[in-house]
Amino acid sequence: MAYAKFVTKTNKEGKQISYGPYYYKSIRTPEGKVRNIYLGISPPEGSENGKNGNSIKRLREALARLVAS
Repeated sequence: MAYAKFVTKTNKEGKQISYGPYYYKSIRTPEGKVRNIYLGISPPEGSENGKNGNSIKRLREALARLVAS
């Protein structure tokens, strides 16, 4: 499953700045551990129109509202 991650940092003036989205994919190894694989800054192919596309879009909108307030 692919997901988007946003990073928030505070600059010298105390203002929060959001970076991202950075896309990751979670996989489970044969040993049972969960590993996250960095996919880049471009959405994974098919994620915008597929099952995960709506989740990513909602996440982007929610974070934009959070940063704006």
